[in-house]
Amino acid sequence: STQSTWGHLLSVYFFSLLRKMAVVVGVVGAIVGIVGIAVGVSGRNEANTANKKKREVESELRTAISQRDEKIKQLDSLNEQIKKLETENAQLRKLITDLTQTVVNLTKKISKLERNYISLN
Repeated sequence: STQSTWGHLLSVYFFSLLRKMAVVVGVVGAIVGIVGIAVGVSGRNEANTANKKKREVESELRTAISQRDEKIKQLDSLNEQIKKLETENAQLRKLITDLTQTVVNLTKKISKLERNYISLN
């Protein structure tokens, strides 16, 4: 009877110890799980932040390229205007040269006619 009492006490003690170990293992498992979730959430947040930053940089890059392309178009347009103005300028210079030559020729003709007129009087 004493032996069975000791056996009973040992089994109660052993099962009590097993229950305590199970509780400890369960608590440790829960802590590990919570830490794992926290690390996962943190990693996901970092990835989201990195992706957001990447999208912001891509957007800025597209905007800058678009602005540059627009400025290139403006430069091309201004260069075309300059070419037209240079052509007009050359045409006007030729007209000035022609008109100046005409004035010189007419002045010579006037001088000649004045001499003739004076000689007729």
